[in-house]
Amino acid sequence: MVRRFQRGIEGDVQRSAGRGHQGGLESGRSSQPWRNPGPGQQRNRVGTRLDRPRKLAHPEGLTHRIGAQVSLLSLIESRKARVGVIGLGYVGLPLAMAVARAGFTVVGFDTDPAKIVAIAGKQSYIEAVPEAILAAEVAAGRFTATGDFAGLGACDVIVICVPTPLTRHREPDLSFVTRTCQDIARTLRPGQLIVLESTTYPGTTDGPVKQVLEATGLRSSHDFHLGFSPEREDPGNRAFDTSSIPKVIAGDGPVAGALMQAF
Repeated sequence: MVRRFQRGIEGDVQRSAGRGHQGGLESGRSSQPWRNPGPGQQRNRVGTRLDRPRKLAHPEGLTHRIGAQVSLLSLIESRKARVGVIGLGYVGLPLAMAVARAGFTVVGFDTDPAKIVAIAGKQSYIEAVPEAILAAEVAAGRFTATGDFAGLGACDVIVICVPTPLTRHREPDLSFVTRTCQDIARTLRPGQLIVLESTTYPGTTDGPVKQVLEATGLRSSHDFHLGFSPEREDPGNRAFDTSSIPKVIAGDGPVAGALMQAF
């Protein structure tokens, strides 16, 4: 996510801001035709990569203030946003490293105590994450890991990277995603950006994820912001890592779209 994504998305976000929010997830246009994935398949990732963050036009409505009168967009652009990554497996840990190396403070959340201990000891358990890189980010204080999900409330951006294994009917099992959203909901506050990264089918973010979070009484696109950005890991492929694979993003409205683009 710390790299950029869809060709022409800035124009799309600005045009959406002019129209007003119509509902549903918004994203940049793809040059590829829409194709629903088959069972167990991921959707094609399409986009272009930009190496440096850029200042974005603030669409109407992006004036919600948090903390000491600082907008979430400003926190992201200045790399002062606190980022939480839930699920420190083959997707979450490389993503956490990429975000930390981009200058953000990152907190990893996982239910596996062994992973928490390994990270505290500066030991990598994922081949795609060199131990020297992990050790450097931990030593610099940019990356920590915990099993205490109450800390999610202190995060400005939360990225969900939990597994979605296939059921016996060859459909994604969303139980991990649902439970994670329930954990987030316990400390959900206005101004946060919640991003689903887990591989799943179209409609998951705008459906079950949004429903669980809005059960708190807070509303997406008004109180908090919701986005989707499918994982871009190719385990074992050293030629293309997290920072070099193009990224697709979507936001629930123009404000979320602008935040996703900045992040």
